[in-house]
Amino acid sequence: METILTDRIFSFFDKDLKIQRTNLLLKATSCLNGGHCVFCDYYKDTDLDYIYCKEFNSQIIDKLPNNNGILGLAPSASIFEVPFESLIYLKNHLILNDFVYSEIQTETHWEYRNLIYNFKNMFNTPVKVKIGIETFNDNIRSRMGKNFKIENYKHVLRYSDSVNMIVGLYCQTKESVIDDITICGENFKYTDYNLIESGNEKILNKELIDWFKDEGQYIARGYGNIKVWLNCNEYLGD
Repeated sequence: METILTDRIFSFFDKDLKIQRTNLLLKATSCLNGGHCVFCDYYKDTDLDYIYCKEFNSQIIDKLPNNNGILGLAPSASIFEVPFESLIYLKNHLILNDFVYSEIQTETHWEYRNLIYNFKNMFNTPVKVKIGIETFNDNIRSRMGKNFKIENYKHVLRYSDSVNMIVGLYCQTKESVIDDITICGENFKYTDYNLIESGNEKILNKELIDWFKDEGQYIARGYGNIKVWLNCNEYLGD
C-alpha cells in the first residue's frame, strides 16, 4: 500500500522486488535535453535558481523516513543536474540519522556517464545508476527526441550495468522492443522497463501498448533482472 509522505516523497512495497521502496523527487536546476524528449515533461519541474533548488531539496530531505529498503532518487532531470550540495546534504542526512537503506537508485542522461563512478562511491550505501538509454536502436531513440548514439550495448556496460528503457511510442515496433528486451535481459544486471500509455496520443503506439500488456511484459519479466513499470506515474506517486 502506498504511503504519500509529502508531494515529493512516497513509499510503497515493491511486489516484484519484494522490498519496501521510498522515492524522493528532487528538484534539478536544468535538463540537458531541454524538453526535447517526446515522452517526458519532468523538465517542467526544474528551476534555474540554484539556491532555491538547494534549499528546496534540503527541506524535502529532512522529511525522508528510514524505510530500510530501496531509496529511489527521482530528480526532475538527470541526477547530476541536482545541486551538488543537495547530494552532500542527503549523504550526511543518511549518516547522521543512521538510515540503513539497502540501495540507492537513480538515473542519468548518457552524456553524464563519466560521472557515474565517483557518484557511486560518494555514499556508504550501494548505488545503482541507470542510464536512460530508452532503446538500443539509435534511429528510434533519435525519433524519441534523444539525439545521442552508442556503439552497442557493450559501450553502455563500460559505465553502468543498469539502464532505463521505454515502450509504447509511435516510433517503436514489436520487433525492436523484443530486441531491446533481449539485450537487457541477457547482458545487464538491472533494467527499469517503462510503459508509456498516457499523454499526447500522436506519440503513442496503441497496438504496441496492448501487445506489451498482454505479452511483452511477460517476456521481460521472464529474465528476472527486468523491472516492468506498467504505469510510469506509479514511480512518481501518481
